[in-house]
Amino acid sequence: MSLPSEALDFPWPQAQIPSGVDVLLGLGDYISPSFYLRKGIEIVIGYDPASWLVSEFAGDWQKVSQAGTALEQLGEYMHLLAKDVNAARVTMNPFWDGNAADNASVYFEKLAVAIDELQTPLDDIAKAYATTATGIKSWGETINDLLGLLLDYLIELGIAAAATAASSWTGVGLAIGGVGTAYLAYKATSTWMKVVEAHGHASTAAKGVIGLTAGPLGMLHVDQDLELPTSAYDHPDVTR
Repeated sequence: MSLPSEALDFPWPQAQIPSGVDVLLGLGDYISPSFYLRKGIEIVIGYDPASWLVSEFAGDWQKVSQAGTALEQLGEYMHLLAKDVNAARVTMNPFWDGNAADNASVYFEKLAVAIDELQTPLDDIAKAYATTATGIKSWGETINDLLGLLLDYLIELGIAAAATAASSWTGVGLAIGGVGTAYLAYKATSTWMKVVEAHGHASTAAKGVIGLTAGPLGMLHVDQDLELPTSAYDHPDVTR
């Protein structure tokens, strides 16, 4: 007999992008002023506010991934359980004769098939959750990067505004500083609009799991396929 622990474990989230690639893609952070500002804030308050905002804003991809992993493990366990039910049926047959034995053998054979058939829809639902987790993670990272860029622009904007104020005693300095400040404000606003757009994509990815799982969910006929026998055994030699 298989143990449930052979298939069922803690559903660790599965990263869809290798960690090495994540590090490579994030190398640009180390030359960003906002990266060090965020690190300083994280040291003080215990978490990165931008990462927290991304989790609240775009969704926690790890929780979605965990759901997919749990469903995948459940599908694997259904396959093992079906094999065990069928193995027990085969072992029982030589030691039990008669109508009751025949009826029981037919029932457990059908039960094993029904249990095994649950694996495919469960795997399909698990893949849908994995796809959704990938989308949420991808758009969440995009939002995180855009928030870092926005913070960079705001830092530059503050410096430019201070420099403009310091040089405002000359008309040329005021004019040049004003143009530079306005351009930085434009870039910051444009970046924020990209954040809003990315959030829309993340929301679409999260809602997409409904459509992706509709078909497989329709194949889970647990109530119909895993029913207990509906009548008692009718012995041919017993009169009512």
